[in-house]
Amino acid sequence: MTRRKTLTVVTAVFLSCSLMFGGGAALADTYQVKAGDSLYSIAGNHKITVEELKRANNLQGSKILTGQILQIPVSHVSH
Repeated sequence: MTRRKTLTVVTAVFLSCSLMFGGGAALADTYQVKAGDSLYSIAGNHKITVEELKRANNLQGSKILTGQILQIPVSHVSH
C-alpha cells in the first residue's frame, strides 16, 4: 500500500474502534468554569452525572479551576 492509503486505513480503523468502544463520544458544547462552580453544580445544570462530566473531560478527581473549559457530552447538551 502507498503511504497515503495506509494512513487513511489506519485513521478509519482508529475512528471505528473509538466509536465502538465508547471513546468517541461526540462533544457539542463547552462550559467555562466560573468562581464557585463545582463538578456537581455544572453536571446538575446540564442534566448529566458528575461521572459523565468527568469521563468527557478525562478528569480523575474533582478539582477544577476557574476559567477551565469543560466539554459537555452531546447527548446531554441543554440550551
